[in-house]
Amino acid sequence: MEDKAKIYGANSFRLISYERNESKKEITIVIEIYFGTDSVLKVNFANHPGNVIYIVGDYNPNGKATYTFEVNEEMKTINSGTFYKHQLKKGEEIKINIGGFLGTTMWQNWMPEKEALYFTLSSFGIGSLTPLGNSTRGVTIITGSFYPIDSSLGRLISEILDQVE
Repeated sequence: MEDKAKIYGANSFRLISYERNESKKEITIVIEIYFGTDSVLKVNFANHPGNVIYIVGDYNPNGKATYTFEVNEEMKTINSGTFYKHQLKKGEEIKINIGGFLGTTMWQNWMPEKEALYFTLSSFGIGSLTPLGNSTRGVTIITGSFYPIDSSLGRLISEILDQVE
């Protein structure tokens, strides 16, 4: 759908409705897509929350995965189909970590007119065996990462998924 919208030059949308059918494990999202000039988009984005960090477990509201990460060394847990939201206060800097010492850490700080940032998580795991030489194999360990989400998709996700504290 996104590719088709881009063919027509659409660069913005309006959420019309969202319905979750638990018994069929289906989601129906109805959106209207538009083309907005840069000046219109700038006015529109001024209405969106700023200095906010959103962290999404994954997009599947019917999934069973659990994700843990730390915000300023305080453990947070989110599940599939949920997100965590942190509103930055003026002058605040936060440290967000997934995967502990070997994982990924990012710092975010409050800035005037900072747009909301959206991330999704990957979980700890073991990757494939990789050849290191003639008879040696190595194992890739995946400790977790933050993956950025496009702000438009992130905004949509924040409207349809469930927020956790």
